[in-house]
Amino acid sequence: MPVLGVVVVTDGAGAPATLEASLRSLSPGLTLGSWQGGRLPLVLETAEAGQEEALLGAIESIAGVWAAQVVFVDFSDVEGVEASFFGRRRRGGMAGVDGAPAGESAVDHGGES
Repeated sequence: MPVLGVVVVTDGAGAPATLEASLRSLSPGLTLGSWQGGRLPLVLETAEAGQEEALLGAIESIAGVWAAQVVFVDFSDVEGVEASFFGRRRRGGMAGVDGAPAGESAVDHGGES
């Protein structure tokens, strides 16, 4: 069973409770963490390899979600897969440190860099 650690980065426009309800409706294999500013960590478990990509796409399609950053992957109990971590491309390019396209930031620093 693949297990992924994901950080959902929001655009700040949606209500947290609405976003949480939308996430919970996607899969019983989602465990939500505690909000950290505009970010919500979660654990995603799927029955078999390959299902995680569809769920990540569904998460990113929810209104108010800016990105779903994969921060950890465990395929240790999946036969034929030799991966424990991978980076994930985000809509049109490689994501930067905070999930924003490389060279940009998803965090409003109030005009400071």
